Amino acid sequence: MQLIQLLLYYIANIYVTCKDASAHCYTTSAEALLIGASDEQQLGYALSEKRVIFTFDDDFLSLAATGIEHSGIIYTRQQRQSIGKIISDLVLIWECLEPEYMYKKIEFL
Repeated sequence: MQLIQLLLYYIANIYVTCKDASAHCYTTSAEALLIGASDEQQLGYALSEKRVIFTFDDDFLSLAATGIEHSGIIYTRQQRQSIGKIISDLVLIWECLEPEYMYKKIEFL
């Protein structure tokens, strides 16, 4: 099964590991040199890399509602859940969903 890769948009210091230790299943905005980039640029980068964006920023929900093309958004409200719960939910999404499913979709944690 392919793993959905995440662009960890908001939490630059949280890393999600894969079952396959040789795979690089995440990147951060800082690693992608996107700190300060617009939300549209973030979505464009994620789309070009076939990565799903994980974010607390509800501006991405508004952008998605306009019909902008994206490879998927995973959203939760900040401080709604513990970091452990968020990571557990992200791993569950990786295990259960194929990347094609996430295209232009939003998952809420």
